[in-house]
Amino acid sequence: MHLPHLPQQHRKYLHRHLRQLQLHLPPSPTPAPPPPSPTPAPVPEPTPAAPQQAAGSIQSFLSSSQYYAATGACVSQSPSYASLINGFSGTAMSGANEVALMMGNLALESAGFSATKSYNCNQVYCGRGYIQLTGLDNYQAAANALGRPDIVSNPDVVSNDPDTNWAVAAWYWRTRVQGTFSSMGVNMKASILAIDPDENCPSHAGNPYYLGPNMDRVHLIQCFQQQWTGRSDTDYNC
Repeated sequence: MHLPHLPQQHRKYLHRHLRQLQLHLPPSPTPAPPPPSPTPAPVPEPTPAAPQQAAGSIQSFLSSSQYYAATGACVSQSPSYASLINGFSGTAMSGANEVALMMGNLALESAGFSATKSYNCNQVYCGRGYIQLTGLDNYQAAANALGRPDIVSNPDVVSNDPDTNWAVAAWYWRTRVQGTFSSMGVNMKASILAIDPDENCPSHAGNPYYLGPNMDRVHLIQCFQQQWTGRSDTDYNC
């Protein structure tokens, strides 16, 4: 404090009293701590993907009892487990989830495994088998791949012989579906995109055959997934 116009004794007096006042002043209040930062809301975890398994044969993932329990729960017909195993011999599957995708899609194509030939079949190479193999080009491709010229010369063998039916389905799955899994993952929407995109996939909505997602297909796939993996895909918008 600067007091330029006071006598020396007055200045000493004021300095002494100011010092005494300072000694008796209460201490400055301690500043309050800042409020705690709000706890961030937990981010919901996405639905976990199906657990990955080492590739193998269908029987390495599913016993006959597991197979028949699922077909009994999901569809009205239970195709022979032995014929399924014979037909898919040599076809590696990634796990029970992939088998569920295959069964759900084929169940839709075959009216719950009750039809092995398209209704009102009025041409030689109409839809046959659970996969509904259609057109000479597809029959010829299957015959060449399987070493079975009778698939072309006697197309009814696809619908009438269970082992051939499943062998054609396995060929189709290997060549037309599994390649899509390699880029999109083993899931429902990839399987639908590979099998019937024109009618089912919104990405093909400009196609004249587009009908929108087939919820019967979705529910069949989900049923088999629940039976064999305890979970199911929800994204079907391919």
